[in-house]
Amino acid sequence: MNLHIGSEIKRVLNEKGITPEWLAKKITTSRRNLYDILTREEIGTKQLMQISKALNYDFFSLFQDESEIAAMVNDPLSYYENLPKPKPTVLVSVSLDGEETTLRFWFDKLTKINAAMA
Repeated sequence: MNLHIGSEIKRVLNEKGITPEWLAKKITTSRRNLYDILTREEIGTKQLMQISKALNYDFFSLFQDESEIAAMVNDPLSYYENLPKPKPTVLVSVSLDGEETTLRFWFDKLTKINAAMA
């Protein structure tokens, strides 16, 4: 998805007939900073939340793929079954006694475990 958030904010401002100056005051920033925001492709979530509240518009919804949302809602089980599965992991704790033979033993054993999991 190729979304330019500044353009989207500008679009909503125009649709609602709200001036950038009003929005700047509402989110307690300067006019200059707001005009900078309107040229950005990206924005921080905190700032986007402030703008969303001020304009009573959910800008976060623009980032969601509608077909993905429909799949989650209509058939959540198959949606989650089709997500990539994480690789199996094993946590191993080894106590070494400073002997080279012990280190070599565990190195060989862990190498075999790692190969078996691949």
